[in-house]
Amino acid sequence: MRTMLLSLTEKAWVLLLAGIAVLGFAVYTTHKASGDNAARPLAELSSVSGKVHGVTEITMTTTRKRGGSSSSKHYEIEVTPAKASAVKLHMPITTNRSMLESIIDENIEAKFDPDEGNAVYALTMGEKPLQTYEVTATKRKAAAAASAELFGSPLVFAGSILGILLGIGGMLLRRSLLRAA
Repeated sequence: MRTMLLSLTEKAWVLLLAGIAVLGFAVYTTHKASGDNAARPLAELSSVSGKVHGVTEITMTTTRKRGGSSSSKHYEIEVTPAKASAVKLHMPITTNRSMLESIIDENIEAKFDPDEGNAVYALTMGEKPLQTYEVTATKRKAAAAASAELFGSPLVFAGSILGILLGIGGMLLRRSLLRAA
């Protein structure tokens, strides 16, 4: 019985760490969804003006060691400012491709977040807005709210607390079993 309990409690620290990680992620997603944390304020975004030299569809594939893979797609816009090197901006795959192809060899102005992989928040060609900050911010807030609804549910919080408590209990039980030996 003692050896069975020792082998059962051997990996209790994994339960503890998993509970802490899930709880931390739940708190983070809830925080990101509350207030204006999902989208960076317009005043904090970087800006670039220049000529578009190309639009490329990028597919990023991630392969796992134990099999399986996942892929994501986005558009990459290459903009060259007047006296600077080219900047590669990222647009979501849901963006209208014909709109993006129409801006090739045209001058544009883009507001983007360099901390988020140069994600474009606003895009204008001359006086014509192609993508507005308000629409992008609304989409980001909706995505953050959906993530918070999934990971911030009371069931996730309760499961993570349970994992933490079971991890602590298992570690304490293992310590007392080893001391008794």
